[in-house]
Amino acid sequence: MIDGISRWNFKTLSRSKDPQVVDLSDKQRGKVEKYEKALVIASESKVAAPYISNYFVKEGIVAEFQDGLVIEKPAGNIEYARNRAVHGEEAAVVAYRAAISELGVLPENRREELVLGIVAGNPGNIPSPCGNCRDVMIDGFGVDDGFEIVSGTAEGGLAMVVPMDMFTFDPQDQVDINSRSRKKVVDSLGMSKNDFLEIVSRTLKEGKRLANDAYATPTVKPERKYYATIATDKKLFHGAADVMVDYHPIHALRDAIRQARRENDSSMQSIVVVAEEPNVKPDVMYMDRQHSVEFKLQGELDSGHEKNPPVFLVGHDDGGKITTVHKTSINEWLPFAFNPRNFGPEFLQFLGDFYKGRGK
Repeated sequence: MIDGISRWNFKTLSRSKDPQVVDLSDKQRGKVEKYEKALVIASESKVAAPYISNYFVKEGIVAEFQDGLVIEKPAGNIEYARNRAVHGEEAAVVAYRAAISELGVLPENRREELVLGIVAGNPGNIPSPCGNCRDVMIDGFGVDDGFEIVSGTAEGGLAMVVPMDMFTFDPQDQVDINSRSRKKVVDSLGMSKNDFLEIVSRTLKEGKRLANDAYATPTVKPERKYYATIATDKKLFHGAADVMVDYHPIHALRDAIRQARRENDSSMQSIVVVAEEPNVKPDVMYMDRQHSVEFKLQGELDSGHEKNPPVFLVGHDDGGKITTVHKTSINEWLPFAFNPRNFGPEFLQFLGDFYKGRGK
């Protein structure tokens, strides 16, 4: 801030089905100095080292605790090997945990607020963390009223403030597959009840056959263990977790997507996810949701038509009988998604040509 004037004009998003850019709330206006500090730290960060893409994502953390402790740390994306990267948000969580250790922050030092500043892209960009970064932040920073992400450019201009809970989505809509109205069931599922039951049964059977995960602890987040099936115009593609000792897993939905891509079949019609453990509602990793968004885009570029396939999350009892079915869609599943559209129309044209040229 120079002479009491900020170089950034902060706005936020309305909490509505179709969010609009609006003025900050009274509470947010009281945090403008923290937003500015986070963006200043991000602007000056020397952490980012994207030697492959040359796309710098600079980040800064400002965290305050009830007893007056303050954490202010830079972060940024670091690329390595071949198309591998530690994303800026991942680095930010590590920096935050290291600072907590250095300061000796204890459980009783309850955090009041945390602002993550991101400097990347153009002024006014709504931040769009990738799926894996959402997974990292959910467990590393939590999801509460005190955690917000602010995105802007080093030069100033419009900067967007978005609470972290706007980047998460838990489907609540349930499908009554036992409804007496056959038409209602078909309309909800996009198929007959018997066809749906068959897909669920095959998902469980094939998932158990495909799974390679000797490292999961059944009692820790059992809802994050699941099998997946992608239904296309032509066939079903099944997937399950593949985990090795380095803890860089392929999740079930990505596994199914890999099967479909190998057969150049991007005509996705629906996704069915079935909990591995009984009596839980599957909670699909945001990394997996990320991959569903990009596979959907591949289908759109291949066909020339936009689509938004439904997603069904299925719980079952010990005998495999369906107990709950929650429905959402790929677009709804990952709010403010990070995908190739972020790179502009020229890249989309290149990507469409790339997909159409595969296998030829």
